[in-house]
Amino acid sequence: MSDAPAMTTAPCWTSIGVWGDGSCPTLKVVGHCRNCDVYRAEGRKLLERAPPPGYLEEWSALLEVEKPPESTATFHALVFRVGQTWLALRALSLREVTPVGTIRRVPHRPPEVLLGLASVRGEIHPCISLHALFGEVAAGKSRQAQFVVAQHQGHAWIFPVDEVRGVYEFESAAIAPLPVTLSHVGTVYTTGIVKCDELQVGLVDDDLLFSALERRLG
Repeated sequence: MSDAPAMTTAPCWTSIGVWGDGSCPTLKVVGHCRNCDVYRAEGRKLLERAPPPGYLEEWSALLEVEKPPESTATFHALVFRVGQTWLALRALSLREVTPVGTIRRVPHRPPEVLLGLASVRGEIHPCISLHALFGEVAAGKSRQAQFVVAQHQGHAWIFPVDEVRGVYEFESAAIAPLPVTLSHVGTVYTTGIVKCDELQVGLVDDDLLFSALERRLG
């Protein structure tokens, strides 16, 4: 049993203990007030004391309050049209949208998926036909056509598209699975369907699309 003085009005650890002047003789034995029987006994009293009036009722009422719903995870994506198909490319893979420029064919390479090379802001990048990749008929030149410049793992790609609708915010929970009856070639490169106003838009699977392009052009 400790020889520390019994408690009076003020805690002994704040007067002669480690939080006081340190004159308590028991400190030489226990090293710190938390190792003293008096300190531990007062701690037990604190934990075992009866709650004040209304305490339990107050906490019961707080715990019964319904928690607000957690915020839904969202992401941004560029919505654009290739032929008759509307697609969404996540903004993380989007670099910029620019007017259509000149496409220069690569010698000895048929202009199928790889249309050629194009320059954007002085940088030359592969220009890819999403029409060929997604099985869409390439439309003629349109005033709505634009270049979509995408970037993935340090490599930039240019996609001529027929129309750009803009960047929209989507909820991850709102991504619908692809219908099992859908057999369109382009569904291979999409991971689900999102709704943009009145449109049903195929969400592009970035990793699958860009890895497929690297294999084709490698």
